[in-house]
Amino acid sequence: MTFEASEDGRIGLLGLERGTIQLTLDSPMDGHGRNACVSLHVDDADAYYREWSAKVPVQRPPRDEDWGARTFDLLDPSGNTIFVMGPVRTAASHH
Repeated sequence: MTFEASEDGRIGLLGLERGTIQLTLDSPMDGHGRNACVSLHVDDADAYYREWSAKVPVQRPPRDEDWGARTFDLLDPSGNTIFVMGPVRTAASHH
């Protein structure tokens, strides 16, 4: 566990890491988990967007966030949100 942000231990954010995989779980999870959001930390958000957008519905294409990440949202086959975060691309990587 890398971090936890919760007032009551049930609602909030939880960061997990194992090897090169980092996950952030964002919960409330009302009903059957359709309000759940999992964040994936990746090394290249645009590369994953190109691969995954051909296979599953995209909620929002990649954009640079004010807080310093490049992100996009998609839906998994069960309708849960996957929030993908990578580093902001530098001008050199646009070529």
